[in-house]
Amino acid sequence: MPNMMPCSNGCSGRRLTSAAAEPPPLAFRRAAELSRWMGVVSRTWLIGGILIPRIPRLLLLAGLLALLVGGGGGGRPAWAQDSITVRESQATYSFGQQITFELRATAPAEITAVTLRYRVAGEPRTVVRTPAFTPGQEVVATHVEELRTVHIPPFARITYWWEVGDAAGGRLTTPPQEFLYADNRFAWQALAGPGVQVHWVEGDAAFGQAALDIATQALTEINRELRAPLPGEIGIYVYPSLEEFQSALLLAGREWIGGRSYPELGVVLVAIPPGPEATIQMARDIPHELTHLLIYQAVGQQAGVVPAWLEEGLATLYEQRPDPVYQTLLEQALATGEVIPLETLCAGPFGLDSREALLSYAESASVVRYLRDRYGGQVIRDLLAAYADGASCEGGVLRVLETDLRGLERAWRRYAGHQGGLAIFLDKNAPWLVLWGLSLLPVIPLLRLWRRKEARSRDPHRLFRPGNPEAG
Repeated sequence: MPNMMPCSNGCSGRRLTSAAAEPPPLAFRRAAELSRWMGVVSRTWLIGGILIPRIPRLLLLAGLLALLVGGGGGGRPAWAQDSITVRESQATYSFGQQITFELRATAPAEITAVTLRYRVAGEPRTVVRTPAFTPGQEVVATHVEELRTVHIPPFARITYWWEVGDAAGGRLTTPPQEFLYADNRFAWQALAGPGVQVHWVEGDAAFGQAALDIATQALTEINRELRAPLPGEIGIYVYPSLEEFQSALLLAGREWIGGRSYPELGVVLVAIPPGPEATIQMARDIPHELTHLLIYQAVGQQAGVVPAWLEEGLATLYEQRPDPVYQTLLEQALATGEVIPLETLCAGPFGLDSREALLSYAESASVVRYLRDRYGGQVIRDLLAAYADGASCEGGVLRVLETDLRGLERAWRRYAGHQGGLAIFLDKNAPWLVLWGLSLLPVIPLLRLWRRKEARSRDPHRLFRPGNPEAG
């Protein structure tokens, strides 16, 4: 069902259909204003003693009639300039299918030109379209934008406006109007926190709260290292299945992609079905995608030049529950000499082959872990600053590390060769292992006592050996 967005005062999402929701006709509002003005004039004449001649009743009626006739429109906008009047402007869409823009305009002279312009938030390019219409003094111009060929991100804001011209040389440019291109195929639930709002389709309130808690914690932890300005508002949309998520993004064939971020929009999309594994997947996918948003905040418009190995490496490292397959693939690649060259990992997105893509994530995370272990968190901020200045993939490494990509790769390979699965396990689970060890402390004396009693029970002659201090 298409989403209807009348744009009387800027599109807000839904068409107002109830009589109570429609504003009174403009003509009646103007008549009421005239009536109030007449009362003010009358009171001023009586109270102030100012000699104002009475306005003939017929003249007043004529003025009122002119307002009623000329001010129609039923609450719709009537933008006018150079005698061209726009009676109606609206946009409707069917998600993933098409957006229909429609304009109704009138003019004393024949309208000969109508141009539509629109811009998607976060993109510098303005799209220009010439809608279909029949020239005349009253026209209805329509343009249908096919979304199978023009990709617009879900939950992007779209701003559009019209330019109208007539045969007499008149020109009119309408004020910009805006609407949200939301995925209205679903009934979204919502839960808001500080700077974050989580939306989900299936699952109870606890499901949404878990997603919000993970997002809030992840933002704090990630930004402790990146120190980026936080976006004004972040929207996280949790799709109930991978198929529905991919249909929204036209990503068929990339089954390993379960999340997507649009940093310029402050939007994160993930596919997490409710179930016993949901919180594990949330802890992996939500921090990963939020990292992309914060890198964009740290780097700004140069975010596109940040090497994929650095950006995806950071995003993978910040996953609270990383996929175990990463380490398995990395160890296999190191053992067989099938490591992907670091220079290849400069450009993203990673390949279409799922194994190659997952290995790319694993290598990138390992390289970033090496940099952090070797130089500390400051080196990450220094690299991001270098790329924010426009440095190339290798140029940023040269500036910050004083070596080239090959030198960095050699150093990382030596590091990774000593970092087996046990080391990675200890690195990720050290706090829990410490707590587990502390919980065993009260048991140690009991174990020693039990072992001593066992020894005595197995050696009944122990108490009678010469030199035994326990002998009687």
